[in-house]
Amino acid sequence: MPSWFAKSACQNCSSRWPLSPFGELAGVQAQQSANQDVVAALDWLKMHPKVDAGRIVASGCSSGGIQTLLTAQKGLGARASIAFAPAAESWSNGALDVMLEDAVSHARALVFILQAKIDFSTQPTEVLARIPHMPLYKCNRGQPPGCRLPPLSPSFKTT
Repeated sequence: MPSWFAKSACQNCSSRWPLSPFGELAGVQAQQSANQDVVAALDWLKMHPKVDAGRIVASGCSSGGIQTLLTAQKGLGARASIAFAPAAESWSNGALDVMLEDAVSHARALVFILQAKIDFSTQPTEVLARIPHMPLYKCNRGQPPGCRLPPLSPSFKTT
């Protein structure tokens, strides 16, 4: 694993990282770097006198959805994290997929993921929703009775 790689990105999956650091891990590094800005923004919001720090919710779409999930893992005080179509165009990256699965598994806030049915790929939502942390759906690997998958928005136009 490259020396620049931050261990915090994936706490329990060091042996699962793909062997191709130039493409897959470079994408992970870019997401980690961008997440530093999200952390700084949340820190600023929590200190602002007109913001109730106990009522902050993080939300983002596409790459912002990736950032939302990474932030949920860090436990920065957001009450919930709402990710719209995270990684729809970058899923199957390998390293990024593992990083997002780890982020959802270790999220310290309520995580809600939603996506349009006709998006580029719904696979990230379908995979991430089955991770046991997702308390709204209680979907485990064996699909217990009563398990509900996250909503896929109806088709209106293309996304």
